[in-house]
Amino acid sequence: MRSLILAALLGLTMAFGATAANVFVNDRGEGFPIVSGVPICNGDTIVFDCITQPQPFAAESIFFTFVSSVPTAPGEGGTFYSRLLEGPWETETPPGSLSDIMFFTLTVGSPNIDIRACSDPDTDSLSCAIVEGMIEVNQPAVGSPKIENGDFQLMASYVFVGGPNQGQIIDNFFMASDAPEPASLLIFGSGLIAVGMVARRRRKA
Repeated sequence: MRSLILAALLGLTMAFGATAANVFVNDRGEGFPIVSGVPICNGDTIVFDCITQPQPFAAESIFFTFVSSVPTAPGEGGTFYSRLLEGPWETETPPGSLSDIMFFTLTVGSPNIDIRACSDPDTDSLSCAIVEGMIEVNQPAVGSPKIENGDFQLMASYVFVGGPNQGQIIDNFFMASDAPEPASLLIFGSGLIAVGMVARRRRKA
């Protein structure tokens, strides 16, 4: 059996992920996200651990299918999602609000994982809406929702959930979203320094 679950809950190291297929969705900057890490599927030579050609939809979002090496087992199908939240340096949107979201749809008996990578401002659209019955993975169950920082962050892992390989990670899905501009980082950092100086002066007084 396989399922999308939070890798951290398994207490695993990325040693399992060393041989996993790793899919990277790059949403840094403007425009549609870019997918890398695995090749485009070719029915003659590349038949698994690959993706279909990503298709844009809405303003800045994409849809593609990742073909895994093992089909989804009975009872493990459904649609899962994982979120990235706005960082504290944001000025156009409230910090902590939804920035990006990835949806993963698993079909029992199929190795295909249909993926939607939705980027702000599409997160408010019907095609990127969270609906009843979907299951959130990789947050906030462990109390640490993902905050966008410009780095690739693990959004979900596809793993064995039964049998002799239980807990082994097979496929990983990462996403990178906007990072603060250098000037924003400087201002944010200067603000922290100023707070520290005020605190020290108060202690001395």
